[in-house]
Amino acid sequence: MRWISLGVDYEMCGKDLTESYDLASKICLKLNKKPPINLIYEMFLDEKGEKISKSRSNIANYIRLLKLPAEIQIGIRDRSITMGHARSLLSLSNEEEQIRMYKEIVSSEMSVRDSEEQIRNRKSSNKENRVSSTLDKKTKNEIAALYQSDISISMGKEGSGKLSFKFDSPQDMERLVKLLLKK
Repeated sequence: MRWISLGVDYEMCGKDLTESYDLASKICLKLNKKPPINLIYEMFLDEKGEKISKSRSNIANYIRLLKLPAEIQIGIRDRSITMGHARSLLSLSNEEEQIRMYKEIVSSEMSVRDSEEQIRNRKSSNKENRVSSTLDKKTKNEIAALYQSDISISMGKEGSGKLSFKFDSPQDMERLVKLLLKK
């Protein structure tokens, strides 16, 4: 046994390995040897129930999350969002966008995958020249007022684009569909 051959006096192990220590201690006692003193430390688990790694990349990810606005850091602490959500927010260019997207993630209980897709779409529509196209703000506001909904419009270089309506519930979506179909 390693403990006996190396003359180990102290052994540190995570709380999850105490059964292993207990078994090894019994073996030492059967061999009339004194087992080392066990120093137990707590293991912390991430949102997937896996041990938190002390690897360089994992620590770097935690440090990167400190660049997020305080409101979002509090959201991570309070588990309003996961670290996966937070990492996706880092790709947004400024704090206002990050906070706006954070609030959207929380309010719509978005999955990490959905938040990443939303952010990708926002970034690509920004690259394509987010609308100041042929619709001015007044026209956009008129459309929003007519449908009683927030809207977003994006247009690509070729003139194609997307008009999106925000709705707050399935009933609100039905209301918008009826208005669009003039039912």
